[in-house]
Formats: sequence, C-alpha cells, structure tokens
Amino acid sequence: MRGVTRCAAALLCVWSIAGAAPVAAQTATGEIFGKVADGTGAVLPGVTVTLNSPALIQPQSVVTAESGGYRFPRIPIGTYSVTFDLTGFKRTVREGVIIQAGFDAEINAKMELSTVQETVTVTGESPVVDTKSTTLAASYSKEALEKIPSARDPWVIIEQTPGMIMSGSNVGGNLSGQQTGFSVFGSGSNTQWNLDGAVISDIASGNSSPTYWDFDSFDEIQITTGGSDASQQGAGVQINFITKSGSNTVRGSGRFFETNQKFEAQNVTTELRKLNAGAGNPVQDIKDYGIEIGGPIQKNKAWFWGAVSNNKINVGTLGFYKPGDCATTIGPNSSALDASGNFVYSLDQLRNCLNTDQTVLTNANAKIQYQETAAHKTSFTWTDGNKTRNARGADVFHPLITTSVQRGPTFFYRGEHQWVASNRFTINAQWLHIHEDWGLYFQDPSLVNVQAINYVDTGYWDRGKSGADYHTIRPQDDVRADANYFLSSFLGGDHSMKFGFAYRRSPVESINTIGGGAVARIRATQSTCTVGGVTFTAGCNEANVTRNGDYSYILYARSLYWNDSWRTGRATINLGVRYDHQHDIARSTSIPANVILPTLLPALTFAGADSGARYNDLSPRVGFTYDLRGNGKTVLKANGARYYGLGMYTASALEPTTASTLRYKWRDLNGDTIVQTNELDLSNLITFSANYDPTNPNSLVSPIKVDQNLKNDITDEAVVGLEHEVMNNFGVGVTYIYRKYHQFQDQYRTDPADISASFNPVNFSAACGNSTTCGAQVFSGVYFQRPTALHAAQILRNNTQYNTYSGIELTARKRLSDHWMMTGSLVHNRQRHFEPNPDSDYLDPTNHSPIDYISGFENGTRNGEWVGKLSGMYQFPWGVNAAANFNAFTNFPWNPNILSPNRTGSLGQVSLLLQGNDTARFPAMRQLDVHVDKTLSLGQQRRISLNFDVFNIANNNVIRSQVERQNSSSANNVNTILAPRIARFGVKVVF
Repeated sequence: MRGVTRCAAALLCVWSIAGAAPVAAQTATGEIFGKVADGTGAVLPGVTVTLNSPALIQPQSVVTAESGGYRFPRIPIGTYSVTFDLTGFKRTVREGVIIQAGFDAEINAKMELSTVQETVTVTGESPVVDTKSTTLAASYSKEALEKIPSARDPWVIIEQTPGMIMSGSNVGGNLSGQQTGFSVFGSGSNTQWNLDGAVISDIASGNSSPTYWDFDSFDEIQITTGGSDASQQGAGVQINFITKSGSNTVRGSGRFFETNQKFEAQNVTTELRKLNAGAGNPVQDIKDYGIEIGGPIQKNKAWFWGAVSNNKINVGTLGFYKPGDCATTIGPNSSALDASGNFVYSLDQLRNCLNTDQTVLTNANAKIQYQETAAHKTSFTWTDGNKTRNARGADVFHPLITTSVQRGPTFFYRGEHQWVASNRFTINAQWLHIHEDWGLYFQDPSLVNVQAINYVDTGYWDRGKSGADYHTIRPQDDVRADANYFLSSFLGGDHSMKFGFAYRRSPVESINTIGGGAVARIRATQSTCTVGGVTFTAGCNEANVTRNGDYSYILYARSLYWNDSWRTGRATINLGVRYDHQHDIARSTSIPANVILPTLLPALTFAGADSGARYNDLSPRVGFTYDLRGNGKTVLKANGARYYGLGMYTASALEPTTASTLRYKWRDLNGDTIVQTNELDLSNLITFSANYDPTNPNSLVSPIKVDQNLKNDITDEAVVGLEHEVMNNFGVGVTYIYRKYHQFQDQYRTDPADISASFNPVNFSAACGNSTTCGAQVFSGVYFQRPTALHAAQILRNNTQYNTYSGIELTARKRLSDHWMMTGSLVHNRQRHFEPNPDSDYLDPTNHSPIDYISGFENGTRNGEWVGKLSGMYQFPWGVNAAANFNAFTNFPWNPNILSPNRTGSLGQVSLLLQGNDTARFPAMRQLDVHVDKTLSLGQQRRISLNFDVFNIANNNVIRSQVERQNSSSANNVNTILAPRIARFGVKVVF
C-alpha cells in the first residue's frame, strides 16, 4: 500500500502541470462549431465556412446563421483547416484543428475589414477542452497506439483509461485474445462495444466483444466511462473502434513483431515456489504480422482500405504441464525438496515442462467509401475475425483432456449513408449484420461418451471435459438513424440538437452436451448411501447427472432519443431524454433424454414462451458547462443522468430445456469410476437445477415464473468537474463522480414455507487442508440449512439491494506537440453494497450474519481504493522515439473461506467466509513497460521503423490469484502471478 501511495503522490504532481483527457460522446466522428464576429464583436451572418482535411473525400462548406453561428457535425477524425470568407473582410484561416472521436472543437473567428484580398492564418491553437460535452472519456490517437508500449491488444488500451481495473495484467501479450474483464466506477456490467459508431456488443454473453481484432486496423480507440448524453443507453464502459480509411494517396503498412521466451526473465522466488507457483505464467512465443493498404479508387470521389493479419500466441500456464513425466512426476513435485533442502527440479525444468496454451487470431477487413455528391456519402465495411484456441480453461486443476478447443468465425457487414440535407440538417443511417458461429468443443469428438472426474477436495479434473461441449449461433441485425439539426437564435441562444432511433434483433441458440451424461465427483472423506436396497456405511461419493441443454431465445430492442445542446453566452445546457424498449422470447427447442436417468431426465419438446415482462425505460439527462473566462480554456461541468441496463434475460428462466443437473450420492459398485444407473442413491437428491421440478420431471414448463412487473436495473449518476487548458495542447481536469446502482433482480422461492426462519444454524470447523501453507490451523464458521428441501417454484423479480460508488478522478493529457506527449490519471474509489431487507433480498442467512448488510460493506472482485496510470513519449533527434507506460492500483481482495459439507434440504455446499468481505488484499499491483524505436527514411512517405519493447521491466511477481479455500489440499497455493519481464522485437514498414 505504501508503494501505491508514493505512486499516487507522483501522479498528483504530474497532474498539477499536465493536461486533461478529452471528453467525448460515443461516436466515430467529431464536431467543429463556433461563431463569427467582426472586429467590434458584432455577429456576422452569411460567412462561408469551409473545412479541408485529408480525412475528407471532398471539402465541406456551410454558411453562418443569423447569430453568426455555424456547425459541422459528424466529421471524421483528423486534422482540419477552417476557412472563413465574406466579401469585404480578410479571409481567416485556422490551421491544425485536431478532431478526435466525440470531441467538439469550438473555433470562433473575428474577421477584419479589408478592401483588398488578404488572408489571416492562425496555427497551433487547436482546442483541448470541450466546452459543450460533459462526457468522461479518453481517445487514443494513432500515435498513442503505435508508440506507447502495449501488448497490441484493444484490452490493454482499455486498461490505460482513468480508473480502469482489469481482471488480469497483459505482459507482452500473454493474455491477448482472452477478453480480459474490466470495471470502472464500481461496475463491470452494461458494457457497449462499437465499430465506427455501430453497436456490435454480443448481447448473449453479457455484452462482450463479439470478436478479436487486428490492432493495426485502428485509427483511434475511444473509451467512454460516464457523464453521457441521451445518445447512450447504458452506464457501462463504451468502447469505440475507429477503423482506418482510404485517402487520395495510396498508403499502407506492414509489420512483424515477435516476443520469445529467449528474451524472458524468471520471476518465481523461493517463497512463491513453496506456494506451488511452479514456473509461473511465461510467454513462450508470440508472432504478430499483417499488412494494411488504402487509397483512391477515384480521387475526390471513392476510396478503399483493406487489411489482413495473423497473431499466434503461445503461452505457458501455471500448473499446465505436458503429458508424460512432466505431468505425472515433475509437475506434481514442482515444490519438492531434496535432503539438503534444495528444490528437486529447477525453474528451467519446470518452464520447459509447461504445455502450450495457444491462441491464433486471424482477421481480414475492408472498407469502401463513395462520395456521390457534396451532400451524399456512402460507406461499406466488412470484417472477418476468427479465433482458435487449443486448451481453453487450462490451469493447475485442468489437464489438456479436460479443456476446450475453441474455434469459429465472426462476420460483420456494415453499410452507412450520410446526407447533408442543408446547412442545418444532417442525417446518418446505418445497417449492421453480425454472424457468430463458434464453440468450445471436446478435445476429441469421442469424449462425447466419456464422463469427467472431479476430485472435489482438490478441485482437480480428469478423464473428460470439465464443462459442456458448447456450440452457439448468434446472428444480430441493427438498424439505426441519427440526425443533427442546428437551430439559431432561439430562446436566447443556438441549439445543436441530435436525435435518432435504433432497432436491434438478436436471436441466439446455444447447445450444451455433457460427456457421458454425468460427472463422477470423488471425495477424500466418503459418506453413507443406500443403493439397490443395500446401505453402505462408507465409500459413497457423488455424481452429477446432466441432461443436455438447448437454449434458444430472441431479444428485441428499440430506442428513441433526443438531445439539445443549448448555447447561451458562456453557458451550454444539455437536455436530453431517451426511451428504450426491450423484451425477449424463449423459442421452441427439443432435447434428448439423459442416458443414465431417462425417467427422471426425459426428452422434452418445448413450444417456446413469452414471459410477458417488458422493459419500457425513460431516461432523463441534464448537463451544464460554463466557460469561466470566455476563452474556452477553463470550463466548469456538471451532469445528472439515469441509465438502464443493456439486455433482458427472462427466457433462460422460462426454458426447461436448458441443461438440468441432479446430484445424488453414488457408490461405484464395479470399481470402474463410471456413473451407472444402478449405482445411484435416488432416495437422496442432494441438489438440483433451478429449471427442474423433481416432483414433475416431465413438465414442459419451467418451475420459474417471471414477475409481470419486472423492471430493468438502474444506474443514477451525478458528475461535477473542472477542466483547464494550461497551454496549447496541454490541459488538466478534476471530476467527482457519484453513482447508485439499484433495482436489481434475481430468482427467489415463492412457496410460503420457504422462509428464512426455517433455516437452522450449524457450527462447522475444518482443519487446514495444506499443512505446508497454513500448518495445523482449524477454521470455524456457521452455515445454515433446512430440515426439508426448498420447493422448486421460484420467481424472477426485483429486490431492494443496491450499490453506491463515489470517486475523485484527476486527469492529465498532453497532445503530441513539441516532440512529446503524455497522459496521466489518478482515481480514488469507494464502493459499497447494501441488502437492507433480508425478507426480500435473500433466504439463506449463510455469510450474511457476520456482515453488516444494512450499513453496507466493500464488495466486488475487481475494485481498488487507488488507481494510477502514467504514459508518455518523447521524440529524440535522428528518428528515435522513446515511450513508457506505468500502471498501478490497489490489488484484488483476498477472501479466505472453508467449504461446508452437503447441507440438508437439497442445499448442497456453501463457502463460509472467515473474515469480513474484501478486508484483506494482495500486495499492490505495479507494472512498467518501455518502448524505443528508430525510424529509417526511404524517401517520400516510405520508412522503416525498428521497434524494441520491454514489458514488466521491474520483473514484478505480484500474486494475482490464490486458492482461498482453506480446507482444500491446495489451500493458499498460487494460481496466477504477474508474468515475468520479456522483450519484444518488431519491424514496421510504412509506405
């Protein structure tokens, strides 16, 4: 914690002299607006304002309104010149105006009288502070993507965003292609992914990215975290990828990067080896190569751009060993000591024993843009992304045979048309189709008939796939239109309005197949059971018997929004409202009977169902900005917003055809460790799936109902901040954020007999399962159980739980100028969880009694009190660039627990917390990466860049996850540590 404090102090000093991150709306474009006046300050209507930029196929022009105001909405990112012409006045030109995604650049002009043709040119004064928007966001330019050291993965760019905490740390690419989880401002849900402004989120997997990406296909990446206007639905992180485009000149690049184990350090200490850290999580070899090219089909009329890439990532995973001696002898004895107290096996031996977890990402992209007339422009984008992985889920508990083979492509087709109807009115319409067809498959098709073994006490799996063979098909269609209208001199000011609608259709079908129809669960301490009329006083284990699942539904979403930025004097008032409708329908499916228990888990044909619940959400937004000095350099901002959740998930409650599991005691009568019908104690149902009614196995209706008045989850937000431009291209910002997350939902029992008073406390003690790490300690806790089973009937309804978040964000940003750029941020977080009404928020009191749910407690697996980030680049002479990226935060919580026995009442087991939730944490996380490159010029527009990066330069080995269960034989063993220092070499050719 002391190290994080020092980091916080350093970042605070940097903030005091540095520049703020731009704030932006979630879009692939930006805006230039302003007013024109004469030398006396009188407004000038009728001035012709013209935009020129390499980003435009053709120049754009408008004429100032009666207020002297003008506006260019939805212009591509790039660098612009703005020219002001009016007869009798000197032509005025503003050069070098930088537009990033969502940024509103206010460019005002004062025109001087002149009787001859003269031009006044102003350069180097591109605005840093957005005087209109209240959105909290960060945009990463092409220079930042290329020069700031990163694993060349979009998720590591997300990590650079102020306050962002990732579920894992990517060192040199060891986590690339794995969709690292993230959270900010107390939430990791309701994320929205966008490609060139089009929504591409995979609604079926909690709004994740639907594919993986070619890093060199991006011109810019924009990350929005809060303070949004009515054009945005959810409060979660918004990620927008802005892809490259063609131009009037043929341009392109090719690259090759390699990260190899030959240039990797060791960071596993003796102390970590004693915690079974083995060889850690090293990179074995990563190759990243590709080419992209764009140019004119017809100059000033039509452009093209295309790219292909391949990224092959080979990594070692802690405890995942090659077959043979490595898996049977060396790996299991990785921490063994000889008679002299030395380790039997060296770190090199362990590292060479690690099996390869390989991910291969291939991508192909294409874009065509056509300017039919000055008022009409059309573009079409195609994306083909594919991921294959040989051993998804591999770790110390999952050998190769238990892991998944992942494969399957994702295609995108996107069309867009822009119509500039007049000086004041612009319309954008777009259509998007996504097709996902992928799965997590058996290592070998023959494993469909093989039951996996789970050694419950250690967590180890063997013989077959630990999860279901999974195949999912997810096509999505999205149609939307957005318009911008400029209304001048109305109600004492100018109004920049935007409004639009969207329609989305998202069908999903996911099929699950369990190998052999069951999982054998082996325990160290075996229990009694009655099988075939014979009672066995010992030697009984457990079996999960599962009927395969077919989950099929369709989600519909429709939305309307309107937002007005009302500019009067130095103030801008942002008023907006949006309406969102969402509903889902469970579709008809059929599933076969389970081969072991065909009577209790029979074949089902489900006709489909509609819960009748509908989300009809009205979201108000109000924002305010005030230019304190009237020069656009010091702006006070405030915003209030209500957001609703993205997606609706009632279909899963209604479908009896999702996978159903029954757990029974099992006596292996013939000693083959294969679960068979005659070996099950069917008189004792330990647990059963929520969608299954044991009193009516043939039911075609799920025992779960849906409350007809079910409501969507809500996020209420208040933001207050100040932004200041210290000097050209350099600004600072400070923001306070408050959020309340509420109106959550869950499934609850409905039978009157299922009340909390029927739960009885049981004192439970368990000895440490790993004498090496916790000696002979005995741990105690209290769990609750029932004398009779809970009834199957449940209801999906809202509860009264809620979370609160408050935080202070300090930001700094220096655009690339005078040979350097820099970004810094420091965020202090506080988040709390509340369950104020036990009767409505939960039934089982286990783990509730020792925690104050009324006053709230710290909660969440990805949170930290302090989050600090600092990155920058300097351009030295002779074509040499040097850059660094530093990330530090208060590390993840450590919540030790003990696992209870099976509880009566078909409640199964439960983990008992041994201390207050999130009261202990791993040591602070710190990672520093550096980059150097040398550019060799080969003539006009052609150059070669030689790149060298070092990741985790301090060779930090902080623990990221550890076995928290204390009555496990692997208690306190390390699951993940930060990957060791490693170097990457690369070459890039630009032409």
